[in-house]
Amino acid sequence: MSRMYLAIVNRGKAEVVIKYARSVGIEEGTVLLGEGTVRSKVLEPLGLNQTQKEIVMLPVTKEQDQLLHKEISKKLKFDQRNKGIAFSIPFKRWTKESTSFSLEEEDFSSSLIMTIVEKGKGREIIKAARKAKARGGTMIHGRGAGVPQDYYFPIQVEPQKDTVLIVVQKDKKDEVKNSIEEMINSETDGVVFTLPVVATSGIFEDRIDEKISKIKGGRN
Repeated sequence: MSRMYLAIVNRGKAEVVIKYARSVGIEEGTVLLGEGTVRSKVLEPLGLNQTQKEIVMLPVTKEQDQLLHKEISKKLKFDQRNKGIAFSIPFKRWTKESTSFSLEEEDFSSSLIMTIVEKGKGREIIKAARKAKARGGTMIHGRGAGVPQDYYFPIQVEPQKDTVLIVVQKDKKDEVKNSIEEMINSETDGVVFTLPVVATSGIFEDRIDEKISKIKGGRN
């Protein structure tokens, strides 16, 4: 079973992820530059709520994935707001001789909604997602390096396009996806699709669960 581990971190912090990944035997990977959004009633009207991000993509085993979620969350303080998030998607290796490939079935409670639209429309996608109660997203601009050739992963960063990544709980997926599709149909051209997410760290719901666990632990 293989996974793709993605960490979205503040600019300059990708090196921390890569260094730890190498220490546990992960040699392949890609770093893309992106732009995140911060929810702020003060900054948003001024257009100052964008933050510079690095997106680290690493092909990993399930065991390596578990180590990354545990250790990178600690190193980069994902339990604090605006420090970063990570999530993992299941998939298969494939070869040039393969005639087909597919995502493997695995239990998941979250989904990645990916949207590819004309350059400059990425922020509108995030606004549409927020109308459906999504908490934000990350945009990748322009052309970026690819993932290893023997891995299938549907991020192809094209010139003159914005790629928007939004992670939501599975039960919110359809509502958020429908809101994005309505925006695309009325204002621009684009494509939107979803992928299962089998592990997360730093997501809002993760921080809430961790706080609850700490409270319960303090009572024992």
